[in-house]
Order: sequence, then C-alpha cells, then structure tokens
Amino acid sequence: MLALVAAVMLLAGTFTMRWLTAPGGEEGGVGLTGVEMCRTRDGARACKTADWEEVTRGGHGTKVELVRKGSIGALVGSVAAAGLLVVVGVLALGSRRSMSVVTIFSTLGAVAALGGAIATVILFRKYFREDSMAFGYSFYVYVAACALGAIGSIVARGGRGYATPRG
Repeated sequence: MLALVAAVMLLAGTFTMRWLTAPGGEEGGVGLTGVEMCRTRDGARACKTADWEEVTRGGHGTKVELVRKGSIGALVGSVAAAGLLVVVGVLALGSRRSMSVVTIFSTLGAVAALGGAIATVILFRKYFREDSMAFGYSFYVYVAACALGAIGSIVARGGRGYATPRG
C-alpha cells in the first residue's frame, strides 16, 4: 500500500511546476515539465506556461538546453520509478508470490529518482540563481515519495530477507 501511495506522490511531484517557486509578488515556478509564471494586475490573474521545448526555442543558449535534457531524463526516470512502485504495490496487495527482483528494482528506482531529483534541483538552482527562486512543494512531495517508495518496497516484501520465499 505504501508503494502505491508513493507512486501517486511521485507522479504528482513530477507533473507539477513548483520544484522552484517564484520570489516576491509573482506566482509560478519551475518543474520537470516546464516553467509557469503568473502575475496579478488590476485584479486579473494572467499565467504564462511554457514547456522546455518552447523555452529552448527562444534561443536561450546551451544552459537551458542542458536544463531541458536533464528535465526530460528526470521525467522519464520518474515515470519508470512510479511504474515499478505500482507493480510492487499491486503484487503486494494481490499476490503471495515472491517479489524479490521487483522490490529490489523498485527500491533502486526510488533511490535513483531521489538522486535525479537532487541533481535536477541543483541544475535548476544554477540556471535560475539570479531569480532567487526557493524550493517549492513539488520538490518536497517528490523527495517524500522517493523515501516512501523505498520504504514501501521493503515493507511490501514483508520485512523478510530477499533470499527467502514468501509464503
């Protein structure tokens, strides 16, 4: 069950654009899928969203291209890790079969996703350092999901060693 919750949290963190949040009176943020900036003027709120492909088309140079490639890699890895966590969760709920290999891969996937998240945020912070952006809720949800996913994968195994058959 923990693995399923972690998968949902991982996907929520992956597809929301609040890994870094805008400073001051602006709203919006940066995420794996792109950039969103919102402003309120004369009582009306206007938001502009751009995915990384649109941002790189603006000719911002090699730094933004590196951010785009890193984000795409993190996005693919996040979806794969969430998929492994779903498999572990479903197998734990519906089967008494041994899940040794799957739990090992899902635990490693969650740990790798956490490493990727940290690397991605470092990349974001370097690129957006002049904007004074702070960590947003998406990053925290994502990190919590990675930790919960690793724990959930181990708990789904029943706390037994990986070499013992389940049953």
